[in-house]
Order: sequence, then structure tokens, then C-alpha cells
Amino acid sequence: MSRSISIDILKAASIFGVVFIHSSNLLGCESAVSEMFQSLFRFAVPCFVVIWAYFVEKSLIVKNRQQQVQYLTRRFMHLFVVFMLWSTLYFLISVNWATLTPVKLITTYFSGFGWAGQYYFIILFQLLVLFPLTRWIYKRQNLTIIVVAVLVVLYFVCAYVRLPSLIDSLGYRVFIYWIPYVFVGIWLARTQTSGRVLNSTDKSENKKSMPAKRLFVSKWWLLTIFFIPAESWLMKCGGLFNDLNEYVRPAVLFVSVVISVFAIQNNIIQHNPIVFIGSRTMTIFVTNSLVIYSLKALFASVGLQLVQHCGIFMEITFPFISASLVLGICLLINKAIKLVRLDKILI
Repeated sequence: MSRSISIDILKAASIFGVVFIHSSNLLGCESAVSEMFQSLFRFAVPCFVVIWAYFVEKSLIVKNRQQQVQYLTRRFMHLFVVFMLWSTLYFLISVNWATLTPVKLITTYFSGFGWAGQYYFIILFQLLVLFPLTRWIYKRQNLTIIVVAVLVVLYFVCAYVRLPSLIDSLGYRVFIYWIPYVFVGIWLARTQTSGRVLNSTDKSENKKSMPAKRLFVSKWWLLTIFFIPAESWLMKCGGLFNDLNEYVRPAVLFVSVVISVFAIQNNIIQHNPIVFIGSRTMTIFVTNSLVIYSLKALFASVGLQLVQHCGIFMEITFPFISASLVLGICLLINKAIKLVRLDKILI
């Protein structure tokens, strides 16, 4: 299977967004400007889910049912190994042995709160288990319309209605919030396999794949990315902003879908450095928190003071310098992992 340059570019932009959100205040200069850019990059994780679902569906659609089960099981086990290895490392770095209890071991360190980005694995575990059901729903057009409509309403409710504390405490780790992106990924995969004869024992797929129409998205639609910080500002003014609706809100849903559809359905000119980053996103995803933790410890040990008072130029540039520094170190770690031939296990 040839590698998609446009998807690598989307992955590169998304992983930079993830690193930016985690590290933008590393050198100081925390401000409303850095918060605006953090909000703008909220499309990153949803786009990763779309891309993930897209490739999972492209693999499943040419397999029979037994092969599909084997494929999903392999994906789950590999993801679980990567999750446990990195979560254990972060646990050993951050654990307070004096206060550790069996319950805290699970809830604090291995349920999505152990390190920045761990929640993404928790989401994928759920989506992998539910992927066959999601595909089953997708094949039934009327049911898909109903489910999507309900989920869109849910996004508005989570964004603009004060919810019980229990729902807020669960945060955006719950699979239901990410199902719309899985549907988009499945749909995009089927737009590129429409008309192919499928090797499947499923009668509903032992014909030509379900017709899936392409949706033209102009490059001007990408300007809708500014809807995300605009919505964040409005929500903060109304006192509605919380951890849950960092991702679960209409603007993030709409913009993430637009960006994903544009990137996957359109040919984009190749830029080698961007593609280089886009093909190494898992390493960056699991190591950026470790790099940030190490740099903070290094800065503290040498007595480096963070910049507190910044002009507008520094407020704009310092967050990007911080993110670029972390990203560069993550790429060096990726190189080291490959040199010792642990990439099949660790990433």
C-alpha cells in the first residue's frame, strides 16, 4: 500500500498541535495568546481518530470475518503493550509511594490520567472493541443518521449545558464522544474502495462496497479552524468552559471533520520534513510528556527562570519555540529507539 503524503501532512500538523498543547508554556510567556493557539490546535486528537479509523476500515474491508477478528485482536494487543510499557515508565517517574493504594494505582496512573496523552489509548481501546458494532451501524443508513444526529445534539449539550459532576469527572475519555470521528474515518475509507470486490464472508460485504459519495471541501474551508478559539472565548465569557468541552463541542467537531476530509480526499504537495514528522507520530505522542518532564527538571536544576513578562512578539514565538524544541528531542528519541531495534515493541 503506497503511503499517503496528504495524510502524513495532516498527522504532522496534528502531532505538532498535541506537542504545542502540552509544552507551549515550557519556557514561560503564558498568556491569552498561547491559550488561543492551544485552543486552535484542539483539532489534533480528533483528526488522529479519523485517520486511525480510516486505516482500520481500509484494512478490514478487504478481509473476511475471521481475518477481521484476528486483525482487530492484533491491533488491540499491540496497543495494549505500548500503553503498558509507557504507562509503567511514567508511573515509576511520578509515583508517590507513600500515598499509593491499589485503587489509586489504577485510577491515577493507568486509567487515562497518568500522563498527558494517556487518555488517547483509553479511547482507542474502547473504539477497537466497538469497531465491529460501529461498522454494523454504518451499513444501515437510517440508523447512522439517527446516531449521528443524537451525537451532534450531545456535543451541543456538553458544550452549552451545565452537566452533573459525574459526567464532567469522566471527561472526554468515554467512547461515545469519538464515534462521529470513527464514522467519518469509515466513510472516507469507503469513498476510496467503492467499486472494489471485497473478500468477505459477510453477505452485506460480499458484493461491491457500500456506495459512499465524495464530499468536495475547498481549501477556503480550512479557515473555519478559527471557529475553535472563537467558540472557546465565547464559552469562557459565559462560564461554560471545562475539561470535558475542551474537545466535546460543536466547533471542534465541525473543524476536525473538515480538515480530515480535505487532507484525505485531496492531493497535497509533498514537503519532506513534514512527511518525516507525520510518519513518526506515535513516538512523539508517547515521549513528548517525558521530554517536557525532563526539561522542566533540567531547568530547575540549573536555576533557569521562566520568562514572566513578555511582549506580544515573545507571547507568539515562545510557545512555538517550546513546542519545536520538544518535537525535535522526540524525533531524536525515535531515532535512538530504531537504532536499538525496539521500535516494534515501544511504538
